[in-house]
Amino acid sequence: PAPMVPSRTGAAASAAQPLAQRQRSGPGPGSPAAATAADDARGSAARQQLPRAAPSRVVRPYGMVSPYSAPGQEAATHEAQEADRRRKQQEAKEAEEAILAAEREAAKARAAAEQQAAERQAAFEQAERQAAFERAEREAAERETAARQAAAQRELEERRAAEQAAAAREAERERRAAALQRAELEQRAAAMEQAERERRAAEIEQAERERAAVEQAQRERRAAAIEQAARAQPTLPQPAEPPAEAPRQELPSAAARGRTPPPGEREADEVVKALVALRRGYLEADPAGLATCLQTLKTLIGNLARNPQDPKFQRVRCDTGAFRSKIAPFDGATAVLKACGFSEQEEEGAWVVDPAYIKSKGPRLFDALAKVEVMLNQAQAAMQRGS
Repeated sequence: PAPMVPSRTGAAASAAQPLAQRQRSGPGPGSPAAATAADDARGSAARQQLPRAAPSRVVRPYGMVSPYSAPGQEAATHEAQEADRRRKQQEAKEAEEAILAAEREAAKARAAAEQQAAERQAAFEQAERQAAFERAEREAAERETAARQAAAQRELEERRAAEQAAAAREAERERRAAALQRAELEQRAAAMEQAERERRAAEIEQAERERAAVEQAQRERRAAAIEQAARAQPTLPQPAEPPAEAPRQELPSAAARGRTPPPGEREADEVVKALVALRRGYLEADPAGLATCLQTLKTLIGNLARNPQDPKFQRVRCDTGAFRSKIAPFDGATAVLKACGFSEQEEEGAWVVDPAYIKSKGPRLFDALAKVEVMLNQAQAAMQRGS
C-alpha cells in the first residue's frame, strides 16, 4: 500500500492556518507577541512537513525480485515510490514557499504595523511638540503682555509721583513766597507803626512840654501879680484875695493859628479830642477803668490796622460783654471809634467801619493806635501813682 502523505493543499493550509488564526486572534502586527506567533507558526508548519513513517516492509535494491512478488511488481513499486518521493518533494517545496510567503506577509504586516505605529508616534510627538510650541508662545506672549502692563503701570506711577512731587515743590515754593511776602509786609507795617508811634509820641510829648511851659508861665504871672498887689497895698489889714485862676489853655489848634488843617490832621485832631475827653473824665477818677477801656480800643484798632480786609475786624458788636463793660460806660470811647472810621448801625446793633475809609485812610489807623498807646501809658502811670 502507498504511504500516507499529506496532500499539497493540505500542507499549505496546515502551514498557513495557525498563522492566520493567530493573526486574527492574537496581538497586532509589529509587536513582540506577533513575532513570537509567527515563529510558532513556522515551527508548526515545518513539523507538519516531516514525512510520516511508512508501514514496515522490506525494501530491496533495484533489480532484485522478491521471491514472494509477482513478476513486474517491483518495477511498479519502484515507480510508485519515485512518484511519491517527487510529490513529497514538491509538496515540501510548496509548503516551504507558503511558509516563506506567510513569513513575508507577516513581515510586511509587521513592517506596516511598525510603520503605522511609528507614524502615529511621530504624529503624536509632532502634536506634542506643536502643543508645547504653542503653549510656549502663549506663555511668552502672556509674559510679554504682563511685562508691558507692569512697565506701563510703573511709568504711570512714576509720572504721578513726579507730578505730585512737582506740585508739592510748587506749593512749598508758593507757601515760602507767601510767607516771605507776609513777613515783609508785617515787618514793613511794624516799622511804619513804630515810626508813626514814635513820631506821635514825640508830638504828644512836645505838646505836653509846651502845655506845661504855658501853665508854668501862667502860674508865674499869677504869682507876680499877687506879689505886686501885695506890695501896692501894704496898709490893708487883710491881703487881697488872689485872682481867680485863669482857665487852662490848650495848645492852639491849626484853626486857631489862622489856617485850615488838611483832612488827615482834622481826623487826627478828632482822635486827640476824643482821647483828651476820656483823660479829663476818667484819668483821676477811674484810671483802672480808663486803662481797661484804652486797652480794648487798642486791640480793636490794632486788629483793623493790621488786617484791614478781614470782615471780622471791620465790625464791633454792641451786645457783647466786653463792649458793654469796657467801652459803653466811658463817655468818649465811642468817639474814638468814630474818629477811626467806625459808624454805629443801630439796626445791626454794631459799629461798622466804612469800606471807603479802609481804602483811602486805612494807614492812618496806625497814627490813632500810637495815640491810644500814649494815653494808655499815661493811664497805667496814674494807676501806679494811685497804688
